[in-house]
Order: sequence, then structure tokens, then C-alpha cells
Amino acid sequence: MTPRPAPSTTAARRTPATVALRVRAMLATVLVTALVTGCSVRLETPSPSEPEPDSREVARRAAVTDALDVAELARVLLVETGTEEPPGPELARTVDAAAVHLEALGGVYDSGLVDPDGGEDVAVAPTSTPTSSPGAPEPEPSTTEVAGDPATEDLAELVERLSQGYSRSRGSLVTVPEAGLARLVASIGTAQLAQARTIAAAAGIPITPVDLPTTPTVPAELPGVPAGTLVPLVALEDAAGYAFEVVAARVGSEAERVAASARADVHRDRAQAWAVAAGVAGTTSDPRATVYALPPEVLSGEGATAHLGTLELGLADAYGTLLGSVAEDDRVAAADLLTDSYLSARTWGAAPLFFPGMPEQRD
Repeated sequence: MTPRPAPSTTAARRTPATVALRVRAMLATVLVTALVTGCSVRLETPSPSEPEPDSREVARRAAVTDALDVAELARVLLVETGTEEPPGPELARTVDAAAVHLEALGGVYDSGLVDPDGGEDVAVAPTSTPTSSPGAPEPEPSTTEVAGDPATEDLAELVERLSQGYSRSRGSLVTVPEAGLARLVASIGTAQLAQARTIAAAAGIPITPVDLPTTPTVPAELPGVPAGTLVPLVALEDAAGYAFEVVAARVGSEAERVAASARADVHRDRAQAWAVAAGVAGTTSDPRATVYALPPEVLSGEGATAHLGTLELGLADAYGTLLGSVAEDDRVAAADLLTDSYLSARTWGAAPLFFPGMPEQRD
């Protein structure tokens, strides 16, 4: 019988325990390699990039940039002209307004990221926004030409920037998703347009027309807005119309008489339009009255125009509030009524406001 060869030493050592030890050694090697490689990958990963701004942030940054541009130019002009003579006081208020607007908007966006050169990225330029509302005709090219000293040319540039800021604000209203920001943007734009007109009048320079209708009209309907929200507008507009009619019969200036009478017609027409939109025209729910109480100064003719300015400010507040409750497509109509009321208030002697149409932000 042939003897069986003895098993080799190597085969004898291939026990389950030995195999397990070898597998664990191999896994350890793989893990170490993966860790080293992973560290290398993380070191080579690009730096975090700036997040893409949404429509809210686009509108906010555009308004911030307009405020910064206006403040910078107005401050330079203020140093050149001083505050004693026009338009010095107007320039000083423009600087103050820009600072307040900038704060309300949240200031310049700081991402906190580090740029490739190692410096902090402290500001991000805004994405451009449309300067007019969808469907509106393109504004005419600027025809403002001012010949003369550099200060006058800079004033014309400031007026132009303020007007453009208004147009950008108006055009962004349909894209801003947040009603609160839409109200703020509309209010700031309205203030900027009023500042542009005031500075232009004080400096005797022309102003480029903006895409604000000469006489904004009441929308035929406002989907989603309850009638109870519109009924107070009926009473406010009708009371304003009555007051303007009384003043038109008492003021001494022919020009003021004509202007007050024309404005009375505007308010009466809007009262009727709101009554129809609310569904209360000709019903017992119609809040319009035949006569409205007026302060003594209006009846006496002394200080009558100041009361008209107060009434227009009240309407601006009402339309600013309405803007926050209408659909995005109806915001421009509400904003136009806000702007028209505030500009009329300034015409009739009301003091300038930083935030027209926003009584909660009253300065």
C-alpha cells in the first residue's frame, strides 16, 4: 500500500481563522487608501458659489442699488451746493431718504463667501429688472439735455436716476412674490419720483416722462379681493371729491380753482368706479353721502388746500394697503393710484414722506 503524502505546511495553515485575518488586513488597507483619496478629493473641491437670487432678491437688490446710486450722487451735489439755497434742502432730504430706504430694504447683500483672491465678498451686484410693467409701451428715450455748469448736469443726472428708480420699482411689482416687499418697493419708487419732480422744479431742469398714466383709473375688477375691502375706498374717494368741490368754490386763485375742480371730478369718478367694482352702486350698501363734514379752515377758505393734501395722503395710504392684498397682476394698478394720490398730496401742500402709502413706516 502506497503511503499518502503528508499535507503541505501552507495548506495546513489555511484555517478559517487565518483567512479571516487576511480579509481584515485587506479591508484595512482599502479603508486607509479610501481615506487618503477622500481627503485629496475634498481639498480639490471648488469653493462654494454664490446662490442664484430668486425674484424677491432680484427686486430687493435692484432697489438697494438705486438707493446707493442716488445717495452717492446726491451727497456729492450737496457738498457742492450747500443747504441754504435750492435745491440744497431737497438734496439733503434725498440723502436722508436713501439711507432710510436702504435700511428698510435690508442693506447690501453680503454672502460671507471668500473670493478666489482671498478677500471677503462683501457685496453682490443685483440682477437687472424690467423698467416697465408687462404690456406697457416702451418708455420714450431720454430727451433731457442740460447745457451749462457741471452741477446742473449732475442735478439732471440725479433726477434721471430717481425717475429710473421709480420705473424699475413699478416694473418689478408683478414678479415680487412677497406682498410686503411689493408694498415697500412701490412706496420707495413713489418717494423717488416725487423727489425727482421736486428737485427738477427747484433747479429749473426738465424731467424725463415716466410710465405713470396721467390719470390712473380704477380696475374694473380685483379677483380675490372682497367687497368689504373696496367699500371704504368708495367713501374716501367721494369725500375727497366733495372737499375739492368746496375748495374750488372758495379759493381765490383762478389756477387753483381750475385745478381743484378737475381733481374733484377725478375723485368722484373713482368713487363711482369703486362702487361698481364692489357691487354696491345704487344699493343701500353704497356708503356715499350727500354732504361730508369739513374742518373750519376749509369752509373759511384759509388753509383749505392743506386739508386737500391731508385727504390725498389718506388715499395714498389706502391704496398702499390695497396693494398688499391684490393679485400680482393687479399691483401696478394699485401702485399707480398710490403714486397719483401722493403726488397730488405734495401738490396741495402735504409734507414729503419717506414711505408714502405705508402708514406703519411713517417717519
